[in-house]
Amino acid sequence: MSDNLTPEQRSYMMSRVRSKHTKPELIVRRALFARGLRFRLHDRALPGRPDLVFPRARVAVFIDGDFWHGWRFPLWSHKLAPYWRSKITRNRQRDVSNFRRLRRLGWHVIRVWEHQIEGSLDACLARIVVAVSHARYLVARPRSERSRREWARVQTTTRKNRAEPPPNFALQPTLPRGYSSSSATISRAGQRG
Repeated sequence: MSDNLTPEQRSYMMSRVRSKHTKPELIVRRALFARGLRFRLHDRALPGRPDLVFPRARVAVFIDGDFWHGWRFPLWSHKLAPYWRSKITRNRQRDVSNFRRLRRLGWHVIRVWEHQIEGSLDACLARIVVAVSHARYLVARPRSERSRREWARVQTTTRKNRAEPPPNFALQPTLPRGYSSSSATISRAGQRG
């Protein structure tokens, strides 16, 4: 299949395709910022240079276009010229490789597709918000052997340095002001419970 454009025209058209600050990315960024989430953009230190990075939560978000990253690619790959078929195949393989590398480094990876943003932006935002809020309570464990040894060393050091309560110390539950406890019930002072 031959190209119906001249090389100059094709070059100009391809130069107009953005890799950063795309329309779907801007929509998600504005919505997350409006919800109070702060993030970094296109962190070069991470594999695949994620579109949005939440460093404290260790969440990396990729906002991918349906064509360039091959949404349901096997269904329509036969319609493409060999050049485009191999290009999108390479993009998909690179995506899988980058996601694996990020996960091995202890990052939670979220992939948001262009059609998902157009269909239900709220569902996409909810996935990101839940991942960021849950990550505050979860600790990502590295998967390589060297990282595991380092992880174990840090955890044992942290446990040893943790302040221990005195041996005769017993935790007493505290109640809000105006409440008293009895053996049967907890009631508000001045009321029968």
